[in-house]
Amino acid sequence: MAFSESMSQWIASGQAIDWIFAGILIEVVLLMAYRAYTGRGVAPRQLLVMTMAGAGLFFALRFALTQPVQAGPIALGLLVSLTAHVLDLRMRWGRH
Repeated sequence: MAFSESMSQWIASGQAIDWIFAGILIEVVLLMAYRAYTGRGVAPRQLLVMTMAGAGLFFALRFALTQPVQAGPIALGLLVSLTAHVLDLRMRWGRH
């Protein structure tokens, strides 16, 4: 099996997205630990909102790749992402 075929199967199986979710979780834990240790960095509320924007997109992508096409779960992931994105923008504009 060629590398591109195995990579395509890995992505289509949703495993690539699972690894991305794991990476996001590790990043959040490290950023929260950094904040707790130093008192600097991204505030937990803002970190959660930023993370949810990306996670919603990845949820929608994973469902689209691994399940028969159903609009509901994909739309839910996109709605979560949009809502988090709007909240993130609102929080950032509120500081300036």
